[in-house]
Amino acid sequence: MPGWDLEIDPITRDYIDDGHGAFKTTVTAETAIYHQFMTHRNRWAGDPDAGCRLYQLPRKLSDENVRTAIDMCKEAMAPLLAAGLVADYHLSTERDQRGRLGIVGTVEDTQAGELDITPLLPGGA
Repeated sequence: MPGWDLEIDPITRDYIDDGHGAFKTTVTAETAIYHQFMTHRNRWAGDPDAGCRLYQLPRKLSDENVRTAIDMCKEAMAPLLAAGLVADYHLSTERDQRGRLGIVGTVEDTQAGELDITPLLPGGA
């Protein structure tokens, strides 16, 4: 069964070629999650709920800003929950040795079950 969305390579952040001149498709919410977190909030034409506000966080993060980052991630996930693409999610933050913020998480995709979405998130490994 063909998918409903183009599949994204979490390393290159490009759509994946299927080897026949087209792109691979997926039935998971991975692409929607990627676009939700990589788009600035209110910058997607026609959809004010699209995107995430993480770009507004300062480069050097305090503990309070890390908590704010989690709230911003929850805000970004809300439209995906409302649309029925995701049934549940678990997101958390971690800092590397240089103090940079990374977001790690899993989602309960309504079509594919549990997915590790860390590679699709800002700062994800």
